[in-house]
Amino acid sequence: MLDGVNSKISIYDDNGNAQDYLITNSSFKFTAGKAYWLISSNAVNINQQITPVQLNSDNTVSIPLHSSWNLISNPFEKNITWQNVQNLNGLPANSILYYWNGSSFTNPTLLIPYQGYYFNNTENRNEIKLHYEPHQATGKISKAEVSSINTENFLELSVNDKKIKQASSVFFGIDSLSKEGIDNYDYFAPPADFQKVRINIVRNELSARERYLFIEQRPEIRVGQEFELEIKAVPNEPVNVAAEGLENLSKYNIYLLDERLKNLYNLKEDRAIKLKLAHQYNNFKLIIGTDAYLNQIKQQLNPAGYQLYQNYPNPFNPTTIIRFSLLKQENISLKVYNILGQLIRTLIENQTFETGNHEMEFNGSNLASGVYIFRLESANFTRQRKMVLIK
Repeated sequence: MLDGVNSKISIYDDNGNAQDYLITNSSFKFTAGKAYWLISSNAVNINQQITPVQLNSDNTVSIPLHSSWNLISNPFEKNITWQNVQNLNGLPANSILYYWNGSSFTNPTLLIPYQGYYFNNTENRNEIKLHYEPHQATGKISKAEVSSINTENFLELSVNDKKIKQASSVFFGIDSLSKEGIDNYDYFAPPADFQKVRINIVRNELSARERYLFIEQRPEIRVGQEFELEIKAVPNEPVNVAAEGLENLSKYNIYLLDERLKNLYNLKEDRAIKLKLAHQYNNFKLIIGTDAYLNQIKQQLNPAGYQLYQNYPNPFNPTTIIRFSLLKQENISLKVYNILGQLIRTLIENQTFETGNHEMEFNGSNLASGVYIFRLESANFTRQRKMVLIK
């Protein structure tokens, strides 16, 4: 029985489908080894007498699986080491657990009794078995989050939003035994649609639910390597991007490229970057390479001059994106006027922006339909354009 105090409780299962995979049903039945997502605005108490699990003749319990991602649990009163589960079932090294701790995913070494975990059934198994050890000490809820993966020699990129207290990381490694394609040296990222802020490595050649990774390894850098990334953020809210482990690739340049705005960030010069992204989903690239490799990319990205681009979409209802380019660091203002020249909204007021391309969202939900003018100003230039709001 679930008890929530003055709150609406939602329970979700993951059916493994490519789309619409989170399903909800008021009559979910709790069974051994099965886990669910539970969302509530307040604390929830679970009141139920636990029935002992029926074991197989070999002291195991079998958890049925479907393809892709499964929500599983430890039905015993004792901790289970994930290494023992891997050995018992012959799972590859990159078949790991994913646990949501309230702000980010971790990869624990233990299954704590009755906690829920994501497991990716990449081999399309019908089941996995958990072995019961009768002489093992009774498991206790532990906040220790020892990772099952050693990322000491990896390059790490992380994003976090201090306001909503969520974080996410991806890791990049070089191993001569790995391949350019997907293999056991690469690790999938768990589904996390509820995360407002996250970063994933993207392999677009894979299926929709398998195309996100949080660890990718390649055999060598050669003159250069590029990794596709996706950063999810709250539009127009600051998100912090940080780099660690740069010393592991010390002889190469390491840059982050915003593919929409064509801005390059030198991570060796600035390991911590604050971004303000106008979109929820944003495509980036991590570029690792020699001077010649990076110089060729830089030549293609330099802005041609000061620009204030036409907003898009236009006409719009009620939001649109305003984009501009700067040849050097500038203090700028961006304001919106009505057709009579009256100031309607100040979007930027004498703030410093770096060289390159920038964009932000304008929301006209509280304005009447009509023609509006947006104007970009600095000490060196003024540009303006018209936009049309149609409701």
